[in-house]
Amino acid sequence: MKHTKIGYSTFHQSDLRFDAEYHLSGGLEARRLMSQSPYKVENLSSVTKDIFSGDIFRRTFVSDPRKGYPYLTASDMVKFDINSGKYISKKYTSKKEQLALKEGWILLSRSGTLGNTVFTNKTFTNSIGTDDLIRIIPNESKARPGFLSAYLMCKYGYSLLVQPSYGGVIKHIEPHHIEKLPVPIFPIGLQRKIEALFLSVADKRHRCTTILQKVHQEFTSALLKTAKLRMSPYRITSLKEVQRFQDRLDAWYQVKFTQIEGQFKKGIKLIRLSELLKTDMFTAQRGRRNYVKRGVKFLSTTDISELNPLLKNKYLSKYTDGLSTLLVQKNWILVSSSGQDILGSTYLVDDSYSKCAVNQHSIRVIIDEAKISPLYVFGFLSSPLAKEYIRSGIYGSAILTINEDFLEQIKVPILEKTLMNAIIKQMKVFQKLKEEACQEEFEAISMVEKEIASWQK
Repeated sequence: MKHTKIGYSTFHQSDLRFDAEYHLSGGLEARRLMSQSPYKVENLSSVTKDIFSGDIFRRTFVSDPRKGYPYLTASDMVKFDINSGKYISKKYTSKKEQLALKEGWILLSRSGTLGNTVFTNKTFTNSIGTDDLIRIIPNESKARPGFLSAYLMCKYGYSLLVQPSYGGVIKHIEPHHIEKLPVPIFPIGLQRKIEALFLSVADKRHRCTTILQKVHQEFTSALLKTAKLRMSPYRITSLKEVQRFQDRLDAWYQVKFTQIEGQFKKGIKLIRLSELLKTDMFTAQRGRRNYVKRGVKFLSTTDISELNPLLKNKYLSKYTDGLSTLLVQKNWILVSSSGQDILGSTYLVDDSYSKCAVNQHSIRVIIDEAKISPLYVFGFLSSPLAKEYIRSGIYGSAILTINEDFLEQIKVPILEKTLMNAIIKQMKVFQKLKEEACQEEFEAISMVEKEIASWQK
């Protein structure tokens, strides 16, 4: 059982908090280390220009990107691909200036999953953020923005951020709770070294986004008869078409799947995904998970959708049942088979989590590289067009699901050879930049943690 003693001063500094969760959190250990800092320690409010969250506002969503601003939630901001496909009306959003996000800010989730922190790059510019995001605007004359972000993302900064959380089922923190968060002011040379890594990460992630958007647009332009999918809420079908795939009679499949395929241009060569596989698709074995402090890194499907799997710290015992079915390898393609927003999303295993264990909620798609490049297949399957294509096979009620039998029926377009090679070349650059960004971010945060740990007396 954990316990501690607190004095009046500690009680007073905690806003008269008397709950054990606050006083037994890792934040107290972090504050003790801050008191041993050989450097000056400032409050977070002293090294920033502003700390605020946007006001609650009415959201009017639109389907046409030209008539709306990209909209980001707290869960969207930590994803590698922050494009949620949601847009709020330019006409009916009156607080745009207060809600718009800018490059070089630090975003912090303040509700639900607390303490998620992101250093914004050019991709975030002019997006509208939910009021569940705390915006931290660094003051460059007091602390370098990249260093400040790395500090808040390290285990000590994270402990301090979540320490003042309040609430029962859904936890919250507010901007005024973190204004007095202690920030050690590292020597400027060390700050700049850490920031250089973070600026490189921000640039590489923006370049990755640009590459992926370009590749997706190339597939859409080559494959669709029109600029975008045009969906009708109904269609007439026949018994023959119903029998075509597992006798499915649900409207979601019969309307959506058939309409998407019907909008593909004639003359484009299409090959079923099942014909491009090295082995049959599969999902990992279900079973009891034996968690340990050191072992095989374990990731959820949500984890692999986020910016950096290297920062996750959950591990499985090597004696876990079915561990071999959980392990993934580089250039495998994983397709999320359940969930809500991420259902149908596609991920390419890279060096940041190759040989790690990934849960059973993603279908393993192992492409035969002698037939086609997995980078090319991923480029198509990760596109918004392909995601809608995949999601047309959803079944279930409370928990929506996609299975391997349906996924095998998805058709991959085989484009003209020159264009295919160009896409593969771009995807190789994408993969390299993504891996480097993950490693550099991990290195920057490790530098902060090692420096603070060295103060231990």
